[in-house]
Parts: sequence; structure tokens; C-alpha cells
Amino acid sequence: GASLKATDFLKAARKAKTMQIAYIVTDDERRFQALARRLPDGVEAIRLYESYLTNFAFANGDDT
Repeated sequence: GASLKATDFLKAARKAKTMQIAYIVTDDERRFQALARRLPDGVEAIRLYESYLTNFAFANGDDT
């Protein structure tokens, strides 16, 4: 589920000593804020909407 993926992501983020930016893909503002708050100090959270990735894939010819 989504919460397991978030937990795995946060564990990896804590281990990544040089991580400065986390791109979080979600259309849910509450989920974004909850995840952003749990990131390690010094890591900036950037929100990407689902539609951004869909449009990016379409523009690059990837129709999956």
C-alpha cells in the first residue's frame, strides 16, 4: 500500500546523507504535507502532481 511505500522512502531518505531535495508525487495535499514533515532536516520537499508525470511521459513518447 501507499503507507508502506512512504515508510520505505523515509527510511531511505534518512540513510541518504547528501539528499537535498525530495520529489513527492501526489495529488493529495494532506499526504504531501504529512510526508514532507517527516523528511530529515535540510531536505526540501517538492510536490509533483500525477498529471505532471502523465504529461511528461506523453511528451516523451512513453504511452505506458
